[in-house]
Amino acid sequence: MKIFSCLLLASTVAAAEVPTLAMSAGYSTQVFAARGYDLIGFDDALHQGRLAVGSGFTLPFGALDLEAAFATGGTSSASHGTVPVMFALKGVQLGVTYRVPVKSWFHPYAQLTGGYDWATLTLVNTSRLTQTVGSFSGSGLLGVQFAIRMGGKNEARVPHLIFDLGAGAVLRQVSRFDAMAPEAPQQAPSEPPLSQGSVNLGSVPLSGFTARVLVGVRY
Repeated sequence: MKIFSCLLLASTVAAAEVPTLAMSAGYSTQVFAARGYDLIGFDDALHQGRLAVGSGFTLPFGALDLEAAFATGGTSSASHGTVPVMFALKGVQLGVTYRVPVKSWFHPYAQLTGGYDWATLTLVNTSRLTQTVGSFSGSGLLGVQFAIRMGGKNEARVPHLIFDLGAGAVLRQVSRFDAMAPEAPQQAPSEPPLSQGSVNLGSVPLSGFTARVLVGVRY
């Protein structure tokens, strides 16, 4: 009987310590006020979609969440208002979030993320010059989560529907588009490679203000 009681207690403690699982999807926008962003266009906003999965742990004073995310988006405009351009930005992120459940449904939080981005700039003209460059990134956000319980009151572990609003700043290395060149044409293996020149269009600063709206589930 004592062995059975110990096993029951151990299983209860293990269940209580199971980390939470979370998944979210949403929208983020970034605003770049630096003059160098005019290489892409005069619209300073860039929009991205975002998917994230993660886990979390309850602390004595709050909760700690870890997540991995993928974001992608872009914009179409005119370089310095004349040449049509397409700009795409995608990246992966790892983040840590500290949130405080002030109420069961109201969780303010602070988040830090680090990641790596790929920025692609394409001039939409007859030569169609293009280049993709990579850079490290980091961001800091403050926000709030609204949690809606999706289960009975007597259930110890139930999923919650999460609405997440956050704002902060994103820092990135300057992207230098100094080797813009046409896409390589398809050639037969027996043909000698064609020589191609490149064009230096300058650099684009991609640090600025960021805000996001996410919807997810935490269990």
